[in-house]
Amino acid sequence: MRNTLQTQEESLIYFLELLDIDMIDTLLDNDRTYQDMGKDEFIRKLGYAIHDFLQAGDTKLIRRTGICDAVKCHFKCKGHTFTGNYSGKHIDLIIEKNKEGKVLDIYECIFFLPDGEEKTTSYQNRVKIDRD
Repeated sequence: MRNTLQTQEESLIYFLELLDIDMIDTLLDNDRTYQDMGKDEFIRKLGYAIHDFLQAGDTKLIRRTGICDAVKCHFKCKGHTFTGNYSGKHIDLIIEKNKEGKVLDIYECIFFLPDGEEKTTSYQNRVKIDRD
């Protein structure tokens, strides 16, 4: 593990990159909601998304930063796109945190614009957390 993981957010990103749902489960607070779901439901659904990456042959996710590009949503809110190292599939997440890097919320962004790109990331290769 990196020696530089100092905050809950940094740790979350690290374990997302490693596709490690068990460590993400351990890391997140039990008394919070994530994407308007209780932690257990969120972890279950995130686990399905991680399974999609693993089934597609991915061994890790590559992270890029960017922003929400939807005016009616969280416009210009900073986030991350995580792309499978083999499949090219991606999941786009906004991670809300406080000044100390404590994770307050995590939710999908369907209008994510990675830094350096001029249009929203492709929908066809998007892995979703909330499939219902």
